[in-house]
Order: sequence, then structure tokens, then C-alpha cells
Amino acid sequence: MRVVFFYYAKHQAIAKSNPSWDPKAPCAEGVRLMFQEEGLHNVFKKLLQEKVIDEVLVVVESNRGTGVGDFGGMKGYIVPEIWQILPYLREDDILFIRGGFRSWHNFLIEKHMHKWKMLYAANTGRSRWKWWDIVLDDLQPVQKLPYLESRGRLFLHYEKPINPDIFYKEPDAKIKYDVCLGASHVHDKKGQWLGIKALREYYYTYGKNLRVIMPGGGGRGVNTTPMYKTIPKLDIIQTGFVARPELRRILNASKLFCHFGGGGQNDRGPLEAMACGCPIAIKTPHRHGRVTWENKDISYVFNNDIHDMALDLHHLTSYPNGSLRDKTVNWFQQTSGIDNVVYPQFKMLFEFMNKHPKPTLEAKKGLLKEVQNG
Repeated sequence: MRVVFFYYAKHQAIAKSNPSWDPKAPCAEGVRLMFQEEGLHNVFKKLLQEKVIDEVLVVVESNRGTGVGDFGGMKGYIVPEIWQILPYLREDDILFIRGGFRSWHNFLIEKHMHKWKMLYAANTGRSRWKWWDIVLDDLQPVQKLPYLESRGRLFLHYEKPINPDIFYKEPDAKIKYDVCLGASHVHDKKGQWLGIKALREYYYTYGKNLRVIMPGGGGRGVNTTPMYKTIPKLDIIQTGFVARPELRRILNASKLFCHFGGGGQNDRGPLEAMACGCPIAIKTPHRHGRVTWENKDISYVFNNDIHDMALDLHHLTSYPNGSLRDKTVNWFQQTSGIDNVVYPQFKMLFEFMNKHPKPTLEAKKGLLKEVQNG
């Protein structure tokens, strides 16, 4: 049984928006290495090692670095247009799509209408496309899932996997920063503005700074640079984009991870922080997975008043939190960890699909019953 995993990684256009494609040319190293750091790569690797599946083919639609390559023990293609992968698909492939865009409509209609098709799209509009067999949903309340709706789509609860080989609690880490300031990687850079406003209010209230590090591309979207450069007394380090192992070191060295924006598409930042044992504070549970806000002992939700945010920052950073870091890791592993949660779910799903190669209504009813019975 082969699983074909699709995702979309287009960049800003350079010389050409859609380069020619040579299926024998080596593809970009950066895309391959980034995939190997993802949680799903870790899940696929375990499924292959335990022979739950026979093969994984990775397909990335991108306008850079097209070609073929090794994606950490899995063959992969980077294609300019999704339809270019059609000659390389097999009749019995299971398709697992993460994200996807409207241009994928015809591709999905043309091929594999009678094979298993699984989607994860963070509860976006693409989840409502009629031809999915399984929709993985990490944002609907867990009490509503699973269910089989009238069009035959089976909605299942899902926890976004975080790679435990990359994000983990370092036992000898020393705290260097009071706050690691994050924001959604998708769109809500306004969260960085709000975080900086709260830090300014903290300074005016207490007459001192918090030591803050702000990793990521703050210059995109709403540019935070003018905000914090007009307040030279604030102690903020902006790193720009960092590799995931460096982000792990930052999270292990931070007393608190703050996310002042909306959750975007269940943004990975708070999840990665929890995997490293860093307690979190978020502005709103909206579009964050339940793992990030359900346990009030290890996560905090700000209210909307800037002065109250400053008071909360003072309270949350004014005492040692060593024992809280252990609780954070344990909670994350039990509710969202790959070994305890994500891998067992995928193992069950693919074993069922192997026994029932066609996604008939009866097969979906059987899968629903199996999920409900645990």
C-alpha cells in the first residue's frame, strides 16, 4: 500500500512563476530538509518501519526547485503544476492532501474518484469539497467528532503532529528570556503589534523591561519594525527566520511563550513551545487547537485590555516555573504527542484502508464505528 502525500509550497515569483519541469533533475534541498523536520515525516517514518504501509511518495506543488529527490527515506517530486504528477500515480494509491488550492479541483475530479482521499486543511473551506472521504479536523470541538455527513465525508478529530526529534525539553537548558513572542505563520502579524504594545505598557507600569525574543519573519505582513524601533527602551531581540533546531533552543531558554494573534490554522508555535516544556499564553482560543487552552494550569488566555495584559505578563514571568515545564511536556505528550496520539490514529486508519481498499459508504460506516469504539 502506497500513500501519496501532497502539499503546496509556492513562493513569491522570481524569474518565472511556473518553471519547466524535468522529472529527472534533482529538486531543491531546502524543501526536502524542511519536510524531514515536520511531524508528519516522523509519523510516516514510523508507519514504514512497522510495515503498516509499504511506501510514501511526497508531492510538493511549488514554483521553485522542481525535480525529484529523497525526502528523508521517501521519494518525492516537486512539480510546478499538480497535474504533472498524474503519470506517476497508481490505481491503488491512497491520497493524503494537506491544504491544496482551487486549482486542484480538476486534478481530483479527473483521477482517483473511487480511491481513498484524505484531507487536512485546518477547517478551511476546502474541507467542504464534496469528494473527500476522510477530513481530519483539529479545530472543531472534539465533542462533535467523529461524524459521517450526508455527502459521505467522514470527519475525524486530529492533533497536529510536532516532530519529537526536533522539539523536546532540553534537560540542562538555562532560562535567558522572559518571553518568546510569536505570531501566526499564516496571516495574523497584528499579533506582534499587540504583543509589543503590551510590552510597552509593562515598561510604563513597572519601570523595567522584560527580556524578549521574537523569532520569525516579523517584516512580513504588518511590519513590526517601526513599532519597536520607536520604543528604544524595550529589550526585544528580533532574530528573523530561524531553523527549527534553533527555535527549539529559543523555546527551551524562554520562561513563557506568548501568542497575541488569532490562531490562524492552529498555528504550530504554541504546540512547539509546549513540546519543549515552555508554558504558553494566548490572546484567544479562536482557531487554536484544544491542547493549547484546555489545561488552565499550563496555559493562560489574555483578556483584551492592554493594561491587564501587562499585569498578566508580570504575574506569569515573576516566579520560577521549573515544575510547570514538566507538567507542560507531560500534558502535550498525553494529548497531542505522536507516540501516544497521532501515530496510533494513523496506524488504525491505514490498516483499515488496507483491508477496505474502496471508500464505499459501508466502509466509511465501518471506520466510523471503529473510531467510536476506540
